[in-house]
Formats: sequence, C-alpha cells, structure tokens
Amino acid sequence: IHELSMLTRKFAEDYPVLNSLPEQAVDVRSGMVNGEFKLLVVGFDELGQALLKQEICDAQFKGLRFFADVVASVPDKLRYQEDFASELEAYPGIAFVEPQKLGSVFGRIAEYNRVIVCTGCPKEDLQVGMRIRRAYMDACLPLVDEQGGRKVFVYSPDGELADCLMRIRRGNASDKEDGNGTCPGIDLFGSRNELYSRRVIVDEALDAAAKRLNYVYVRKGKSIEEAWNDCSFFDKE
Repeated sequence: IHELSMLTRKFAEDYPVLNSLPEQAVDVRSGMVNGEFKLLVVGFDELGQALLKQEICDAQFKGLRFFADVVASVPDKLRYQEDFASELEAYPGIAFVEPQKLGSVFGRIAEYNRVIVCTGCPKEDLQVGMRIRRAYMDACLPLVDEQGGRKVFVYSPDGELADCLMRIRRGNASDKEDGNGTCPGIDLFGSRNELYSRRVIVDEALDAAAKRLNYVYVRKGKSIEEAWNDCSFFDKE
C-alpha cells in the first residue's frame, strides 16, 4: 500500500481540475479546454511534489495552459529541480517562491484557480489556509468557483483541523456553515479514515477503465496489460 499514491489519486477524483475552471472554458464538441489553470502549492515535501505532479496529470486537456507557483524551501526546490528536470522543462510555467515571500502572493491571489496547503505542520497549514482565505475575502473574490469547486485545500490526515475550523466558524458570526461543517471556502483533504477503505486501496473499477481506454488508443497487436505496462507515469495517471 502506497499512501501517497492513494492520497493524490483520491484528491484528483474528489477535486477535478475542470471543477476549478469556468464552464464556458470547456468545449464539449472539440474536447478542448480554452484558457489557463493556475495553481499555488504551499509546502513542497514529498506530498507537495506528488500533488503537483497529480495536478499536471489532471490538467492534460488540449488547449489548457498549466501554471504553478510553488512555495518551497531551497533544499526542496533544488531536490525537485534535480529529480524532475525533464518535467520542469516540459512545463516552464512552474515557478518557485521562497517561504518568507509568501505574503507577496496575496496581492496576486485572483490569479489562482486553486491553492493547496501542505507544509507538514497542521497548525501552520491551518494558519496559512486562513490567511489565504482572508486574502480572497479582502479582494472580494468568491471562495467557491462557478462549478462549485473550492479555492483553498488544506491537508489534514487525522482530522484534527476540522475541530479547529469549527471553533473558528463559531467565533465568527459572519461565517455561515457550509456543506462539510467547516469554514466556507476551505476544504480539508487527506483524511486517513477515508483513505484506508477498499474502494480507495483497491479501486479495481478505475484501473480497469483506464486500461481499456488506453487499449482503444494504442492496441498495435498488444494485450491490454502489455499496452498498459508500456505507458508512462503521466499517461497512466
């Protein structure tokens, strides 16, 4: 069982990139998505790097331009640049921001379709998430997109941040409770209670559908499994 893979796959399933794009950007007839998707990732350890890769995979639509600003320490940045040089070359829209300059992105908060906070420290994640939420509110920007996609996602593997958000909401009369009982505009993800289930761990249906779809495109005298094994990581995702 690889927890990181399960988590990123579930994130993509629960929060598709298309949910964070205007409905008019999607041309169903041509299969194209016109416009751009800009992501902000705060925290860039193994999880942050895996989520960035997953979002790149999920944004593979013809016509869609992908950009990402990554708040990363120098060691994490250098390690990523070394390990994924070809990836960075393929996606020149990935830029790095030093943690001490995080405040500089608040003035550009309207640029981002989505913000993912995963520093590895729950208290820091919550503080950053609330600061980003406040930046959206101060700029009079919606905290939920046209299609219902949220703007701010905060990593909470053990659910401890849910209680904190509830207390914050109760202490602020201007906040109305949203669907999951937390502050509007912030969604917690990564709960291990949800992650360690048969549907997520095994997920036979999704794997089988992906293999069949790939086989339709490649075939070339190969079996379904052979064609699947020939796929790159990004093609599989």
